Amino acid sequence: MNTACVYAAFDVALTCGSGFGYIVFVEILIRMFRPDIVDRKNKVKSVPAENILESYDYVVIGAGSAGSVLANRLTENGDDKVLLLEAGDDEPLFSDIVALQPAIAAIEKYNWLFKAEPSTSYCLAMKDKRCPVSGGKVLGGSSVHNDMIQVRGNRKDFDTWRDMGNPGWGYEDILPYFKKSEDMRIPSYRNSPYHGTDGLLTIERIRSGNGLTNLFLDAVVSLGYKVLDTNSNTQTGCEKIQYTLRDGLRCSAAKAFLRPASHRRNLVVSTNSLVRKILVNKTTKIAYGVRFSREGKDYTVHAKREIILSAGGILSPKILMLSGIGPKQHLEDMGIEVVHDSPGVGRNLTNHAYVGGLIFSIDVPSNRTDLDTPRTITSSSLRNFMENKEGLLYRTQEEAVGYLISRHADRSQDYPDIQVFFSTTVGDTYNNPSADATNFNSKRDSRISVSKKNRNKRFFQMNTVDSRPRSRGYVELIDKNPDQDPKVVFNYFDDPEDMKTSIRGIKLAMKISRAPVFKQLNARFNPKPIRGCAKFAAFSDEYWECLVRYNTMSAHHYVSTCRMGPPKDKWAVVDSRLRVHGVQGLRVVDASVMPAITTGNTNAPTIMIAEKASDMIKEDRKMYASYA
Repeated sequence: MNTACVYAAFDVALTCGSGFGYIVFVEILIRMFRPDIVDRKNKVKSVPAENILESYDYVVIGAGSAGSVLANRLTENGDDKVLLLEAGDDEPLFSDIVALQPAIAAIEKYNWLFKAEPSTSYCLAMKDKRCPVSGGKVLGGSSVHNDMIQVRGNRKDFDTWRDMGNPGWGYEDILPYFKKSEDMRIPSYRNSPYHGTDGLLTIERIRSGNGLTNLFLDAVVSLGYKVLDTNSNTQTGCEKIQYTLRDGLRCSAAKAFLRPASHRRNLVVSTNSLVRKILVNKTTKIAYGVRFSREGKDYTVHAKREIILSAGGILSPKILMLSGIGPKQHLEDMGIEVVHDSPGVGRNLTNHAYVGGLIFSIDVPSNRTDLDTPRTITSSSLRNFMENKEGLLYRTQEEAVGYLISRHADRSQDYPDIQVFFSTTVGDTYNNPSADATNFNSKRDSRISVSKKNRNKRFFQMNTVDSRPRSRGYVELIDKNPDQDPKVVFNYFDDPEDMKTSIRGIKLAMKISRAPVFKQLNARFNPKPIRGCAKFAAFSDEYWECLVRYNTMSAHHYVSTCRMGPPKDKWAVVDSRLRVHGVQGLRVVDASVMPAITTGNTNAPTIMIAEKASDMIKEDRKMYASYA
């Protein structure tokens, strides 16, 4: 095939700007130039449906961040056969390119792309006032299209889990599992007692950065914070982000954990397999099998030892409820026979909502090319990536992060309540109509964005996050059809304190933008008010509250819908060993079991949970009889 023709076709597809048609040409070029990405030798192969056995020792539902870990660790013992069921397909080749994250996240084949219920108090800039609900439908789950940010959380988060009645989940208990996963390649962190270097999940910094990132760090330091390793003993401060990358490419959970186990004979992976229900003996309350559909046909498989549900914070409660495990009244309303009344299933939904649209324009001297913010997706950057393994396609949306404290009186406590992300790639993210509409479900005329005529000007952006929101939502069924999307209600800002914290976060971002290093560049906030907020005085608390309610963005950190806790906690769905209360032979292992949300992104804690769960399952192995 003529390479020049492929690049020319890419240019045409990119210029047309209709969807992500250019992706097909990216994949062609990857196959031509990047065998390291194709990785034919280690790619996970789905077993033909007719070769699926009647029973396995363990059946794992969901091949996301948690399920990928479980599949690897549980097959380390060659005697145990594991079936891994995944509703999606294999991860696409282009998902390795970090600059294309908005594209992979916007493609329905790899993302569930649910919509939350309409709201009158948040997500007001969204179509039908419905927040998007993202979730990985692919081997590797959401780790295939998340922002790759490696954040463990704060030590107090885990001590709180322990103190809520979950022994073994304090910070000192779980730190070894964070280290176990890590293949830390940031040179200054490799000898740290807080990091591991022998794990399967590679951690790096991005190859292609922007000089503005250093200015952000300088600005945060001017407020009295330090640049430090925020995944060590102290979190309060700032740093260039630690990413789940390997050689500058995305290191998804599938790449890290599934591919190394792909040749094990005792691991069987079945993709495009939608779980319809978990089968539980109504008399003995023992989970014994899973019913799933694949290629239009239903199958039933039995578990000799355990069924492990790892479908995530939205789908794990859905599957439990379809299986008769959940709030009794709701199940009866749906016409589902109640196997076990568990009021907490689907309740306590918690998510980080962040404030979008904090975009600042700057004036940069012509000699400061290091501060350029060029468009990353061009034919020249693609050629550089393919043929030289360098350039702008190794660049991410966010480059630095700060964990800050919005109340001065709390500065003595290492428990930051605000997370601030700094981005220099505004042009690509906010001018791709397909990514904007799909990832954010936004109406074009209601979000603060960079106009077409200003695409070549220089900007930076800060996104602020309330690290520990108090508001709680829920997940329910709409009906008992497994193919129906779940009902998701976030209830953002239901607790007034969450709005106050969000406004304080915006004020912190504005303060950072006024630091001396940014004053030299004449940094200024977009003065044009978003539609719906013009009636409020510019930059007043009322205006900021309006902005928050319009530009409510989801971090897609869905936790606590199958909360861990002791039997006396009526909202607890699983115990401290992640076994479902009231049902034998069934565990939940994913972000849904978190008793409370962590301070920061949730992918790393989810992997930690699966690492720890794998050890607990192995420890409990002899306690379980065969339930075939």
